[in-house]
Amino acid sequence: MTGAGAEDGLRARLEQVVAKILQRQSELDTLLEEDSEQQLGPPASDAALDALEQQAGFPLPPDYRLFLSMHDGWSAFNGQNDLLSTTQRQTRLFQRSIERTKEIQREQNDPAVDGFIIEASTSDTDIAFLDPARHRTDGTMDVVRWDARASEYERVPSFEAYLAKHLEFLERWIAEEKSKLR
Repeated sequence: MTGAGAEDGLRARLEQVVAKILQRQSELDTLLEEDSEQQLGPPASDAALDALEQQAGFPLPPDYRLFLSMHDGWSAFNGQNDLLSTTQRQTRLFQRSIERTKEIQREQNDPAVDGFIIEASTSDTDIAFLDPARHRTDGTMDVVRWDARASEYERVPSFEAYLAKHLEFLERWIAEEKSKLR
């Protein structure tokens, strides 16, 4: 599959995993008797995506760029962490948070300092970033979970795989919560 067909297939897979994550998060929130604060952003403009690529210093992976063109960010995606929108990245609060994390990485001589942060919060150093050292010929690149206490603790081969891994995490958590009710 090439061109538009490949992008259509990727779009369908992203739409499906996003819908499943939202459904599972809702199910988990019901089990935990919590209110979900998750919210998908509106589509990012081509100009915003081009500016983000300038900021990153490399072309965004096709799956990540397509996700942002569908949903520019996802608040409360992973607890207090947001999948950052193009506009969030420009806020002073998130810029400070990202810079604080980068300072920790530099102090630790951690190669993660070269990563492009895609998921963060304003109150913690648990992040996810694109690893430009793992930029493949098809444009995909690894997504890495990192925390100041543990450094790199998870790595997946693409943004699409990152979403799928998050869905698996939610499904395990739901199963654990349901087993407690028995």
